[in-house]
Amino acid sequence: MFNSVAAAPAASAAQRMPRWARRLIDGPHPWGAIQIAPVDRTGRALRYRLIVYPPGITDAERRWLVLHSRWPAIGTTLGVAVSAVLGEVMNGWAALAIGAAVFLAGAFATTVACGGARRGTRRLTATVFNAMGYHEVCGDLETIERCAGILVALDARRGPDGFRTMSPVEYEHLWGRVYDELAAPAA
Repeated sequence: MFNSVAAAPAASAAQRMPRWARRLIDGPHPWGAIQIAPVDRTGRALRYRLIVYPPGITDAERRWLVLHSRWPAIGTTLGVAVSAVLGEVMNGWAALAIGAAVFLAGAFATTVACGGARRGTRRLTATVFNAMGYHEVCGDLETIERCAGILVALDARRGPDGFRTMSPVEYEHLWGRVYDELAAPAA
């Protein structure tokens, strides 16, 4: 017989975490990330990068993608720490080799764990140069700004802790439209 009173599912460990911890582990947005970084130390050139994950990826796949993108910093820190600790009890070169092996093993593991989600991720990059009245854009900055605006607006409609003004299906459909647009060849 069908039970009309369904038990509420237990909250996952990720849902019980504080919002800042979830953002750290899950990344800034379910659909990917927007990165703006200086190209050189003068700050006259900025690189804009829009990263959009394939719609339909699981939370676990997204976490692996986030870890993979952050691995250079995490792995370097971990490798140096391992080398420093082991350098006190063994030959320095051997400790350095083990630290490098830790870094490489983590890089390999995160690459393998990402699998098809990593290959399906779409990236669009543009660089803006500003120097002494000279302004040049290399790349499709207009598409990055438009698509990022759509995706950020989706997050705003979604709300911080779930779906408020749109259904999960609508959210993923609109995310998929932006994802598909990034795959379209330039006309």
